Amino acid sequence: MTRQKSFSLALLLLLCVLCAFAVQLLSAQDSQCGVVDAVAFPIDPNTFQIVQGFGAPSPRHNGRYHTAEDWFGGVNTLGQPVYAIARGRVTYSAPNAWGRDGGVVIIEHAMPDGTTAYSMYGHMNERGDISFPARFTCVQVGDIVGTVGDIRPAPHVHIEIRTNNPDIPGVGYEWEDPRTLGYRQPSAFITDWQAWLDEASLWHTEFADAPLAPPLVLEDYSLMMLNGEFLRRVLPDGRILWRVTLEEPAVAVVGYEGAPLLISADGTIQRVDYEGNFGESWLLDAQFDSPPLEVGDAYIFHTPDNALVAIDRRWRAVLWRLDDVPPFVRAYSGGSGLALVTAEHELLLISPDGRLLDRSQLRGVPGIGAGSALLVLSRTGLWYAGETWRLAKDMLPMPSPSFAVAQFQDRAAVFDGTALILYDDAFNELWRTALPNVTGQAQLTLVDENRLLLTSTDGQIILLSAENGALCGSLRLWGDVDEALLWHDLGDDGVLRVLIGQRLVGLDWQEFNRC
Repeated sequence: MTRQKSFSLALLLLLCVLCAFAVQLLSAQDSQCGVVDAVAFPIDPNTFQIVQGFGAPSPRHNGRYHTAEDWFGGVNTLGQPVYAIARGRVTYSAPNAWGRDGGVVIIEHAMPDGTTAYSMYGHMNERGDISFPARFTCVQVGDIVGTVGDIRPAPHVHIEIRTNNPDIPGVGYEWEDPRTLGYRQPSAFITDWQAWLDEASLWHTEFADAPLAPPLVLEDYSLMMLNGEFLRRVLPDGRILWRVTLEEPAVAVVGYEGAPLLISADGTIQRVDYEGNFGESWLLDAQFDSPPLEVGDAYIFHTPDNALVAIDRRWRAVLWRLDDVPPFVRAYSGGSGLALVTAEHELLLISPDGRLLDRSQLRGVPGIGAGSALLVLSRTGLWYAGETWRLAKDMLPMPSPSFAVAQFQDRAAVFDGTALILYDDAFNELWRTALPNVTGQAQLTLVDENRLLLTSTDGQIILLSAENGALCGSLRLWGDVDEALLWHDLGDDGVLRVLIGQRLVGLDWQEFNRC
């Protein structure tokens, strides 16, 4: 019996040694090609375009969902080189993997956060001077892995990002949502990792559901925020500490007397501690369907019955109510009141005491700046808005809807969709900086007294000097929702926190502010 126990113990020890060796071998295989430190698109996104998007149902394949992005570069697509998106180890390489539809290469990438991703390149050919990389060899970012093949219905390259199946080419379509099967949107994956690998990037967090309201920054620089039906606390390094499922829909979490308050849609106000425990609660005589806007000494909410209500700073009483206010898609608050923009481009100007000052139908999406006065940038000019409108400066028709305005001191910074321009109090131009690639709805604010921060719903984060317009720093997250929430906070801990839709990033202010 003792001999059997000794043999069993020896066998167990041997298995442990073998397991440890296997882990070391796998780690060595993962690290032999290095951890990813740069990511790039496999083709030139300035000359190629997506002709079939990720997750799109395909009529040619009975409605199955596309697991990749198909990129087409015009009449010269055939034979164009395809590049590895990052360093990694080749796990599959077959010039005839898809028969007449071309070959496939799969590369394994060890990402800096400890995860593993696989990039797949399909519909490729070899040619005399370009061969597919051999299986188990290392490639570097930008290495050529093949060329675009002559396949149906026209030459294009099929790019997948996945978290599993390192050596199975697959068929490119699935009956289920590809995200649930481990596929990732290639453009989003590449764009985000380019930002996260930036020297200024300290941490990042992604959410399945976009936050419903701006986060609350706590005293320890952690964040409390609403995502879907959850209240979460995000630590200063981006990790999620806890999440609590809410019994009732909520519209905001705000600070009051040094502690968080949860604002529910039914008008319930409830205290929350840093651990997610709920305390005292009370009910207001109002219901809400939007986060609050701060105007003067009140918080302004939209209600389900199309009204605005103002709540006092103690969160105990309704100060006023204004009826016949439709839902709005953009809102701005300043010293002279509140500006709301509806989906139909109607602009409502409301005084701090709840009077409707003006209701105007604008041409296109306006840009609005809220400071000591409300400035409205439309296709007819730059206007001071209020009970009466006053033209500040004539403007030519704008080429883009990405208008934004910021006021500070006696100056106004205007982003017209192609350039950022600074004007003095007489609206003489002081400087102009071209920003031709900003897309989506934009937001412009002054941070740290002499820096202008431009963010957009398409993911751009651009920092410029307010003194001379010099570009201080820029990066881009993935953004593809026009109504994405834009929020930022520069803490005295030297971290610029930026939220764009489902993505939250922490940036080292000194590193990002490179002017």
